Amino acid sequence: MEIGGEIQCRYDVFLKEYQIKRKNCITELGLKESSSNLIPANSIIVCTRMGLGKIAINTIPVAINQDLRALIISRMNIDLRYIIAYYKTLSIRGEGTTVKGISIEELHNMLFPLPPLAEQQRIVVKVNELMSLCDELEEAEQELDALESRFEEYLPKSILQAAVQGKLVPQDIHDEPASVLLERIRAEKARLVKEGKIKKEKPLPPISEDEIPYDLPEGWVWCRLGDLGDWGAGATPLRSESRYYHNGTINWLKTGELNDGIIYESEEKITEEALNECSLRINKVGDVLIAMYGATIGKLAIVGAEMTTNQACCGCTPFTGVYNYYLFYLLKAYRKILVEKGEGGAQPNISRIKIRNLPVPLPPLAEQQRIVVKVEELMALCEEIKAVKTKPIEQRDTNKVIDFPAVKQDGQIQLAARGEISKKSSSELMQAIDEMFAGDE
Repeated sequence: MEIGGEIQCRYDVFLKEYQIKRKNCITELGLKESSSNLIPANSIIVCTRMGLGKIAINTIPVAINQDLRALIISRMNIDLRYIIAYYKTLSIRGEGTTVKGISIEELHNMLFPLPPLAEQQRIVVKVNELMSLCDELEEAEQELDALESRFEEYLPKSILQAAVQGKLVPQDIHDEPASVLLERIRAEKARLVKEGKIKKEKPLPPISEDEIPYDLPEGWVWCRLGDLGDWGAGATPLRSESRYYHNGTINWLKTGELNDGIIYESEEKITEEALNECSLRINKVGDVLIAMYGATIGKLAIVGAEMTTNQACCGCTPFTGVYNYYLFYLLKAYRKILVEKGEGGAQPNISRIKIRNLPVPLPPLAEQQRIVVKVEELMALCEEIKAVKTKPIEQRDTNKVIDFPAVKQDGQIQLAARGEISKKSSSELMQAIDEMFAGDE
């Protein structure tokens, strides 16, 4: 076939609903020497093999390939749009192994309900009206889904943000101020250093005005993460030393195992030899762990059983007066900030020094505890919202959530093909829909 002429040539993959636009062309010679035919404008073209079930009206003369058939309408009392509306209600399955298709005989033998022209036109108007409504409903549903997704994503973040800004629970004037608590924490830290229980660290710098992102409630104080606990990273015992791993019983955690919850056991274990000979830190029950490397930066866990970690994980043993769950939610609220502080190319990381130097808000201990209770209460509610959304509608409490099933467009077309839609006004149709869902209320 000679390609590149002025005669439109249509293939099934380019067949779109209602009308055909220019795509490929052949020459007069190409048309003459092929088995194709020139189809006059305003004909019905259907796919019989590839793209089975597609249908369109050609607004210009076209040549078609072997996978298409044309219905040339000569009678003036047939609205082509009505034919398309009816054809779309049919279940065109076809036969064949590699490619399913239907024959020209099957097309010829199809039963076709033909109302008067005036009613065809009324049906088309009503179908278009309802299809437009269906499109609007679908668009609205997509917008609602997007809103729900954003809601599910941002609500927990908003809860955490409110928590660390002192906006989640009321303050109590009887609580010991965090400034007093911080002084007691620093005294404890100095004592632990003197007793050799923790290493002496470089003094943390004072917090400048430029580092303070927002005002805190009365009784709160700004400090650095290094003020709140003893921070230390882990290590990876040499893989070439089998004695470090063989028959090991000590938990050795990798950052990929951090689960933003409590973790009780690691995938791999190490031996006492590894613990004694490598730079490993024992994280106690209740310690808070945070990932420092790669895609897991900011991932968290609370230690549920004593364990060591690799070097990509930093652990914190909170000082007395720092509630470990408050520290956990504080770090979770600051995850984005921690990620932004990561440096490096393919494997960004945040150092232990940067973690210790990060300015954070510290409320009184009693308020830390109230904050954790409220956060967990609200997070549980967030999970309930997610669970309701995923439940089948018959299992939902419709007093809380009303979720209408998707409107089936084909059902409206079936009504049109039987001559029923044009007999009902839009208000009657909406009343029927309301009655359909009445049992769910």
